[in-house]
Amino acid sequence: LRGRNEGNVARWSAILEEGFFLKLPVTAFRSMVKDARTTDFEQELNGVCEVMADSSNLASFLQGFDKDSIGDISLQYECDRANFLMDGCNAV
Repeated sequence: LRGRNEGNVARWSAILEEGFFLKLPVTAFRSMVKDARTTDFEQELNGVCEVMADSSNLASFLQGFDKDSIGDISLQYECDRANFLMDGCNAV
């Protein structure tokens, strides 16, 4: 969902449970969702709306590149099943 900047809240909500949080590194080269950070090095996103906002910020950053000189840009994620655990509906 993040890789394609999914705009449908229902899809995000179906995967991320209430109270979900995501810690991401702080980067100087693109917009951050929160001004107040957990540390100087990371921000903590809480819930679907903040994760979607970060997805939008990332998409805006990537769209700023000159596609004529470098071609299409996309994100790809690989989930290694050997390192992925599902407990009911919860990913660990």
